[in-house]
Amino acid sequence: MEAAITGPTGRIALENTTVTIGRLPDNSLVLQDVRVSGHHATIMLSGQDYVINDVGSTNGTYVNGQRVARETPRILKADDAILLGRTTLVFEVSGGTQDDIDDTLTEQPQNTPNDTPPTPKTVEIYYSYAEKDEELQRELEKHLRTMQRRGLISEWNKSIISGGMDVSKEINAHLNTADIILLLVSSDFIGTYKYYDVEVERAMQRYDLGQALVMLVLLRPVDWKGARFDKLSPLPSNGKPVTTWRNRDEAFLNIARGIHNAVLKLMGLPPSEEFEQLDILQPTPPPSPVPPPSDLPGLASKKPLLDSAATAMKDCRYQEALTLYDKASQQDPRSAPALLGKGDALCRLNRYAEAITMLDRAIQLDDSSARAYVVRGDTFSNLSRYDEALAEYERAIQLDLLFALAYFGKSSVLHWRNRFEEALPVIELSIQLDPNYIPAYGLKAEVLYRLNRHSGVKAVCQEGLIAFDRAIGLELNHAEIYNGRGSLLLFLKRNEEALSAANQAVQIDAGLASAYAIKGAALAGLNRFEEAVAAFEQALQLNPNVAFYYWMKGNVLPNLNRKVEALAACERAIEIEPSFAYAYVSKANMLVMLGRSTEAFTLIDRALLLDPNCASAYYTKSHLYGSLNRVAEALAACERACQLDPTNPMFLCGKADLLMRMMRFGDALAVCQQALVADPNFAPAYNGKGAALVQLNRYAEALIEFEKAIQLAPTFALAYFNEGRVLQFFGRYFEAQQVFAIAMKLGYGQ
Repeated sequence: MEAAITGPTGRIALENTTVTIGRLPDNSLVLQDVRVSGHHATIMLSGQDYVINDVGSTNGTYVNGQRVARETPRILKADDAILLGRTTLVFEVSGGTQDDIDDTLTEQPQNTPNDTPPTPKTVEIYYSYAEKDEELQRELEKHLRTMQRRGLISEWNKSIISGGMDVSKEINAHLNTADIILLLVSSDFIGTYKYYDVEVERAMQRYDLGQALVMLVLLRPVDWKGARFDKLSPLPSNGKPVTTWRNRDEAFLNIARGIHNAVLKLMGLPPSEEFEQLDILQPTPPPSPVPPPSDLPGLASKKPLLDSAATAMKDCRYQEALTLYDKASQQDPRSAPALLGKGDALCRLNRYAEAITMLDRAIQLDDSSARAYVVRGDTFSNLSRYDEALAEYERAIQLDLLFALAYFGKSSVLHWRNRFEEALPVIELSIQLDPNYIPAYGLKAEVLYRLNRHSGVKAVCQEGLIAFDRAIGLELNHAEIYNGRGSLLLFLKRNEEALSAANQAVQIDAGLASAYAIKGAALAGLNRFEEAVAAFEQALQLNPNVAFYYWMKGNVLPNLNRKVEALAACERAIEIEPSFAYAYVSKANMLVMLGRSTEAFTLIDRALLLDPNCASAYYTKSHLYGSLNRVAEALAACERACQLDPTNPMFLCGKADLLMRMMRFGDALAVCQQALVADPNFAPAYNGKGAALVQLNRYAEALIEFEKAIQLAPTFALAYFNEGRVLQFFGRYFEAQQVFAIAMKLGYGQ
């Protein structure tokens, strides 16, 4: 007997090899069916017969309507109908030559001809539960095992996900296809964002549309009245949570019978006597399909335009995409996709007013497009109109609970509004939904930093860099991907690599303003201040509405002795975004440099009112107190800054300087050492350490520290001056005079 199989991956001859079937790409036959397991079944030659073996699939393998027991091979016969998930396969054999074999295993649609064995109706059950309740979930699963063995149900929960699978995609796929969704309710379930606000919302949407049956299972006591699902009748039928029963098996039996009754109703079978009155919604049949309007005038010519425009957008050829979308909208002025695409292209080209007009028209024609609201939110955000942007993102989430970019946009706005605690779970959900969108990791790192959770920042950055490698492997070479990598590298102070990533982003999309901002920050970290200012100016030329770009430019300009321009840049940042706490801090620093310290106090108070945990504000406040000789108050403010940001070497060096002024030289030396642990390449820490050693009469050690500072920062005038003083102590006057001359040339004492 000879045989062969033909599937989506092509024709495979059955000889002495084992053919594996499943959804993962390492199978011989890959089936794109969400109800098929990653590794579902195998077919192999055993003696003179071919046998099929279920290798532990979730939803089972059926031959002619009978379930194949796990790890128990079943002999296949000619014309056997094999059901895996929702895919039916027909097995055929031939006793002739290899050329006589004719489509041995072919994929068939669900509505098979009358002579095909009937497909068993299996109800898919999805468990939605909190991790803390996993033990109770497993107990319930055991009580439903009889139904599973009879082939009445197939079950899915997140513990089934195996290595190599995308967790969020697996959850979304099964949540969107399940016939019954079990909400296992407890305080942890209701109190966890990703369950209550995502899985529950999606489940109830499908319930309201008649697409799925949602059942409420009370595991542990919790007040669930007023929740999204409070219109459902709970199980157990007496409303008592499982953990309050003396005998939990009786509670689970009660639940299992209720679920059994629901399964029978869904299958069109008479319900059991018990639970006959249970309030169960029978999902309504889907509406009759509307024939595709392929014959409508203009459609045949419009679709290629839209496809070409989408390709141009993906390749960052926004002007070309705009032209194509414009042509498509001229052919059909009521085409919402064409107007949406046009609005998106205009937004990418920084033509925001025109973008809003197009997006308004697109939403008037189709107000169910989540993407339209996200693009409109992006447009408002680019205009610093954050309240309007937040409303757009929230509307998009209402329309599509699984749209990662909507959550990213919402968390970005919450971040700009200093609502960091709210932003964190939202950005985490965005990453869960799309782990390949690299900018989300940078935003999470920024939020963690602003929450002073500094230990988590590095881990998030490393996670994001791993995701970047994965995204590149998937050929997601978008400018935003490289830009996101650049922001992560900035957090890790890997400025050369950050600069390279920003340059790659600019090369892909020369109109991406944020890429120039990342480039400017990397150049500033490399002390290439002229180039940094030029990069920030390029970002502002592309989008003059972003306060952050003005703020970064303002922070760099003093290094070029352009303090008045720096002050103007900070004022412009505040004008655009009055809630930007860091801009007030920078403006205060500029006023100090310009000798206007009295005005600076008001600005610092304003910054701390906006963000009580703004470490930079406390550090500047410390500097202001120090300039007024109020050293004790200065130290208290600086210690608060170090408490909020304990690894900031600048703050630590500021504290060391104040300790020096209080004659606490040993303490100052210890704090400088802490700064060097935080950043071994921070030149002021070596200079501060050397100054403390001089006061402790440890001159030889001090000289070494000053030389390290100069090696790291060749333009550090104070380090040269301090080195000269030590050289004088050792009687090396000629060398000392040379070093003093360098210090004066670099501006010491000016």
